[in-house]
Amino acid sequence: MRALLTKAKTWLSRRLFRKYHKSGKTTAVGLWMLGIDKTGGYQDSSSHPLHAMRAQQYRENVIKHPAPQIIAFGDSLKDIPRGDFQHLAEHNNFSISGSRSHHMLEMAREIQAELAAQNKLSAVEFVHIGTLEGNGFLMGAPLEHAVERALHCLTEVRKLFPQPRFSVDPIPPTYSPYANLSRPAYETRVMQWIAADANAAAIGFHSMGTTTPNLSLSSDGVHFTPEGVRRFDEAMERARRRSPGTLVQA
Repeated sequence: MRALLTKAKTWLSRRLFRKYHKSGKTTAVGLWMLGIDKTGGYQDSSSHPLHAMRAQQYRENVIKHPAPQIIAFGDSLKDIPRGDFQHLAEHNNFSISGSRSHHMLEMAREIQAELAAQNKLSAVEFVHIGTLEGNGFLMGAPLEHAVERALHCLTEVRKLFPQPRFSVDPIPPTYSPYANLSRPAYETRVMQWIAADANAAAIGFHSMGTTTPNLSLSSDGVHFTPEGVRRFDEAMERARRRSPGTLVQA
């Protein structure tokens, strides 16, 4: 029933999504032709502008809700549809739109400390980690720079949560030529980390498109349609139940 509803919602919004896709494609290709990011913004390592506000909100969630078994850190792919996930409680979703890996690490430190203070840390069994440097590639981050930050984040979050199983999201299909060209090498390095960790799985987005986002699953060339959200949600749940090292396609 849920699949029928999400497919219907996606179909009813198809004209709007086509408009968003056209805009997203024009912007992505335009930035590519102009040399992507001229500001060096990808080098910024400061806190997310919303970090303080969200961290306070999320700490309050930790205090007032039961000890969580499943938690998540991520960007807009987890933040925007937070109320639509069936397998991830909204109050245990510690994502912020626009985050990069260092933002996710900063939030993970905040949440781990609060969980420990509330004597709830041992209840955590599974940690979902978002696309790490998806926003970095959209800003033109050099490949090695993005890989270094992503692997540093994974390593440090593992220190914070040494026992739980992890799932890690690679990069979804976009209209950005640079992100698409960088994806294979980046995902290879992330998968190598997952294999070495021996207690993590990955969620892949190749079934949602390789170099061109699937119109039925992507609302604008980056984010998910209702049907895409359902597929992502169910992939997160499958990743929780699969063997370490598994690549689960959304």
